[in-house]
Amino acid sequence: MTMKPLGWWQERMREAGFDLVDGELPIGEFLGHQLVARVVPPAAAGETPAESSADDPVKALCAEAAEALKRGDADGARRLFVRAASEGGHTAEPYLGLGAVAIHESSYDEARQSYEKALELAAEDPRPLFGLGLAHWGGGEKETALECFVRAASRDADNPALVYHLVQAAHAAGKLETAVEPLERYLGLHPADSDLLLSYAGVCARLGRRSDAEEALSRLKLVAPDQDGLNDLEKTLEETAECRA
Repeated sequence: MTMKPLGWWQERMREAGFDLVDGELPIGEFLGHQLVARVVPPAAAGETPAESSADDPVKALCAEAAEALKRGDADGARRLFVRAASEGGHTAEPYLGLGAVAIHESSYDEARQSYEKALELAAEDPRPLFGLGLAHWGGGEKETALECFVRAASRDADNPALVYHLVQAAHAAGKLETAVEPLERYLGLHPADSDLLLSYAGVCARLGRRSDAEEALSRLKLVAPDQDGLNDLEKTLEETAECRA
């Protein structure tokens, strides 16, 4: 059996309507975008494998895409992340990036698909779960969002943005009790984080855990006496005490 050269296959693919550059062949599609395999030339003579892979093209493309997204160039970021997915099909990073682009554009179904693919490729990584939570939250699925945030926080206790979104979702879903443990784990690592300490005190006050709320309030007065919301929390605790009197 004779193998056809790369150029022959490329010509057939171009005839079929694929947009290719030299050294590429299509391998599939994701969210309407063509994924390609790129033929990488062998290392130059005298170059070791470590040297030839020192500059990771997938990481470089993802970094460039992230910068494009920061500038507000969502289309440019998407194209770069799609290229990265083509070059590193078994890596979650490009799909995390595609999810971030979709969140940026409020395309929550697309974001969910991207984060599900990232989770498939990196099952133990908390970031796809965090992203899925954001996608479900944006789509109005508050309880599903909360479940994703709780699962992510069980793998990453040290992410303040994740814990913040978890608390918001717990409020919205009427399941404040689910926020207590993630808040306690995070504050065990960062006891002087005044924003989440205030959130913890507020959650405890609403759940009737008065002693925990008062202890958090005392700590808050020490680390951030001018914290916004501190006076409101004190009033809430006073009103709760009066109602029980």
